Amino acid sequence: MTVIDRQSEHPTETERETERETERETETPTDRETLLALATETLTEVHRELDGVAPERLGFRSWVPRSARKACQRLFVGSSVDGVPRYVAKIALDPDDRMVAGEWRILNSLREPVVPLPRPIRTCHGGFVMSYVPDRDLPTAMATTGPAGWARLLLEAVELAARLHLSGPALAKPTPLSVLTAFLPDLPRPADATAAALDRALVGPVHGDFGPWNLQVDQDGRLAAIDWEDYQPAGLPALDVLNVVVTAALAAFPEYPEHGFDWLFDQVFHRENAFRAAATSALRRYARLTGQRVDDIVQLLPLFCQWMIHRIEKQHRPTAHLFYGPFAARFEQERTLWHGGDDD
Repeated sequence: MTVIDRQSEHPTETERETERETERETETPTDRETLLALATETLTEVHRELDGVAPERLGFRSWVPRSARKACQRLFVGSSVDGVPRYVAKIALDPDDRMVAGEWRILNSLREPVVPLPRPIRTCHGGFVMSYVPDRDLPTAMATTGPAGWARLLLEAVELAARLHLSGPALAKPTPLSVLTAFLPDLPRPADATAAALDRALVGPVHGDFGPWNLQVDQDGRLAAIDWEDYQPAGLPALDVLNVVVTAALAAFPEYPEHGFDWLFDQVFHRENAFRAAATSALRRYARLTGQRVDDIVQLLPLFCQWMIHRIEKQHRPTAHLFYGPFAARFEQERTLWHGGDDD
């Protein structure tokens, strides 16, 4: 039985930034080693109880995702049977981290999910064990397929989103403005075009962090969503879709750090290229599925950016190096339309 302790190799935007120091203490190596041993023991028990698998057939690997996050880090331990992945334990390394326990409750509340997601198995030393989902994320899949595969991948992503967003019960729902102000109480009044689009926005169940790195792709191109910590039964679905479509530009244009965010904004909104064509197809598909207009969705981009900045800063992570601020400012300055999105 071999335990391999390694860092996640998933590429993230924050990996390109210099790691920032923090005054908050994190766990000691001994703490991590202890949790790793306990998680491995729990996974072994799960395999014995649920699968009847002997320990000698098991393999384990562990990782702590790289990011600018210094507090609330998570330890992941994956198990496999004869080399085939089976389960993953997700454990909070910060004793003040309540999000992992919250995700356990959320996954249990979604026992009959409308979209593929990890199946919760049991709690585990400040975290929980869940079923394995493919570990190739959407950006990796985009790099593998190249531009020829981007349209299919983004269409799969927005169709997954639409199934989630339309799955809520037909009950009285809060207004879009009340949903927004509950999360961003200090948000200044949006521009008129954004406010009008917000009035028409769909309200429904949302993932809350539906970025490309939280979508996993299997060998057949099917997608599953992970990291359900920010799920809400009544949110603004357009923000989920803007997250996956717009953020996918970071994967489509990996050279953007050399050119800057203004250049990246131009590639997304003003240039004819394979990514924009794929994004347009995805937005049009999502709009048709949910009965919305593409331009109404896109007009919410400044709110999406503010939403993400607020969410990330609540986790004691920096945002100045991310695209959200520059994109929101540029969009507000130009009041950009998504040309070619709507049929009429």
